[in-house]
Amino acid sequence: MADEPRIVLLEETAHNTLAALQRIERRLNQIDGRLDGVEQLIRDNLGQAPLIERRFDELGRDVREWRTGFHWVVVLMLLGFAGVLFAILAHGFHWL
Repeated sequence: MADEPRIVLLEETAHNTLAALQRIERRLNQIDGRLDGVEQLIRDNLGQAPLIERRFDELGRDVREWRTGFHWVVVLMLLGFAGVLFAILAHGFHWL
């Protein structure tokens, strides 16, 4: 009689564990189905590769423009720093 609550608890734990495993299995099957769908979508759209390549080319042009702008900003900063340094050198260091 003393073991009966333990047995009930173990049976309930086993039942809950089984239910949880079944839910996990269903969820994994759903994810697998979605991945199969994505894989099929990729296979179906392989003919659109030129469109994707064109988009990457446009992105590459944008990145090149941004990089060029960034280079100009860095050049201006370095020139400004050099100008200040030469001004300090021209007037001497006594006023620093």
